[in-house]
Amino acid sequence: MHLFYAEVVDDVKDSLPPEWRDLPFDELVVELNFHAQLRTYQKLALVYEWHNEHYMDNFEMISKNATDKKPVFQGVVNVNEEEQVEKALLRIRAHKSYPTVDTYVNFIASIGETEKMENIKIDLLEKESQVSKLNYVARLEPFDMFLGIVSLLPEQEQLRETAYSMYLTEKEKKLIDKSQLLQNETTVSNQQLVDLSHELDEKNKQYDQLERDFEQLTKKQVETDKSFLTIQTELECLKKEAGLLSQKRLDAEKIKGLLRNLYQFHLMQ
Repeated sequence: MHLFYAEVVDDVKDSLPPEWRDLPFDELVVELNFHAQLRTYQKLALVYEWHNEHYMDNFEMISKNATDKKPVFQGVVNVNEEEQVEKALLRIRAHKSYPTVDTYVNFIASIGETEKMENIKIDLLEKESQVSKLNYVARLEPFDMFLGIVSLLPEQEQLRETAYSMYLTEKEKKLIDKSQLLQNETTVSNQQLVDLSHELDEKNKQYDQLERDFEQLTKKQVETDKSFLTIQTELECLKKEAGLLSQKRLDAEKIKGLLRNLYQFHLMQ
């Protein structure tokens, strides 16, 4: 048993916080209870190797818990539940990943507020102590406070969670503003579309009227062309008749002249 537990501890100890080796029995058991990655036999091995006397004193309780399929250290130590809940929350928060300062700075730049943050940084440099800096930031308006908190990072690590919370709030505001702007633009675009649709309807009506007018003019043109052809034909006929009359008149004049000559010749005889 001892050799087995010793090998188990040797395998897992490097993956555990080094300070655990010096924890009192009660505190070690609490930490093990909250460690989800360790198997039950690994937890037992650690207690056996590091607190063998306590392990032996509580062996019957540990064995009974294992047989009843309960948490192996249940009832072995008295646990202050509220205190352990707080510790668990602290562990969870410790593993929370926050954006880098550059992420905040890039966001601030994207909304055009870099100059305002630089001015706040200048004001902070004039403060003599951390307390005066924090008091200065605390008196700012919400968005300016966010700029001030970012300016204090990473110098003030305890502000990471507040910075992240305010970052999410400001980012949401910008998204809402963009959404509202998009909605307004959509409304304007829809109205423009309606106006263009009405204008198109009017243009179509005008086109239809022009098309009808063109058809009327075409009909009139056809009728005019027909009338022109008729008049031209009649004119040609008149020209022919006039030509014939002119020829007849010339013939008549010739006959008249001939008769005159015959008459004079007759008188001379």
